Amino acid sequence: LLQLGSKKPSSQYSSELKGLLWDKLIDKFPKPTHNGVQIPGLSLGLSFQDSFPIRGNFPVEKFLPLIAVAYKQATSFSDQTALSFNMKSLFQPNFGPNLSTKILSTLRNKAELNGIFNRFSGVDKSGQPWDPLT
Repeated sequence: LLQLGSKKPSSQYSSELKGLLWDKLIDKFPKPTHNGVQIPGLSLGLSFQDSFPIRGNFPVEKFLPLIAVAYKQATSFSDQTALSFNMKSLFQPNFGPNLSTKILSTLRNKAELNGIFNRFSGVDKSGQPWDPLT
């Protein structure tokens, strides 16, 4: 979360984040097609899990339109919203309190982070986690 909000974020995503995205993609796209359309970026006849069998081991940037569709931010892979989707969109206040809560929960449980994410203990009216002191 800190990297996504910085002016010069790392181009690498954490294994936890990539794992959560992978879980969602294999759940949403269990077949090589979606709504009768070949899933872009995959070889003909292969599902997402067939193409990327190791949890979290996939090129995130290549599959941003799939992530947009999986999280109901776009209705199709060719939708302009899907094509312009970026990782910062995952954490905009109008997007996915469930995902943000799940990621924050994972980060809170990492002892090596010394509780830096514990401050996000409140929720706003949409259910999005936030720091009640800010």
